[in-house]
Amino acid sequence: MRLAKIIFVLIIGLGALLWCIGASQPVYTDPQAPERLSIQLQDHPREQRFREWYEGLHRYETSHKRLTDLGRGLLACGLGLILAAGVGALFQSFHGRSRAVCFAIEWVALWALKIPLSGWYYDVRQDRFDFPIWGDSVAIPVISETITWIVGCIVTGILAALLMIGHHFEDSFSIRRPTGIIRWLRVVLLSLWLGAMMLCIASGVWDGDEGMVISCLGAMPLLRALISAAPNRV
Repeated sequence: MRLAKIIFVLIIGLGALLWCIGASQPVYTDPQAPERLSIQLQDHPREQRFREWYEGLHRYETSHKRLTDLGRGLLACGLGLILAAGVGALFQSFHGRSRAVCFAIEWVALWALKIPLSGWYYDVRQDRFDFPIWGDSVAIPVISETITWIVGCIVTGILAALLMIGHHFEDSFSIRRPTGIIRWLRVVLLSLWLGAMMLCIASGVWDGDEGMVISCLGAMPLLRALISAAPNRV
């Protein structure tokens, strides 16, 4: 527990430090560069102007974006660890069928958390002129991601329910050695799912995607609960 607290403090401290260093720098060496590039390229063919926009903009970027993105990602990681502890504690405070209800509510809430944080993600990038003035509205990716999160919640929720057929949640998250090919396949599938979530967290930390980091970390105890679920006795 002491080591976990030290790691948490280090993550939060490093994230805050990187963000402060990045925020103290200008976003671009020439603050007028985004507007000037937008005007210069607005009459070019669509694919060409987007390519030249990002190539041209990169030449003016300081380390502001990389440091603030990574700083926010690490801060989100710290908040996600707190959320994961809370999610796990709340889940284990219930018993019997009420535990399954708690799982469902927490699962939906974690997916729903992604929606406002997706809007925040694109607002930050729009404010620092990551996109040209003639580019598509950020409302388009926000809406498309919102739909993706809703569909993802439904699909993964159904998958979790299917994986719980013939099983029940245990009081602890300890994983037992499975018996039989079906149970082995179940554990392998859930382990791959857990691995994919960890990759999403790593990618989100690097990109400063708070919604991805916080929600995926918060879901870790629930995936552990699925893996540690015990077969029903016949």
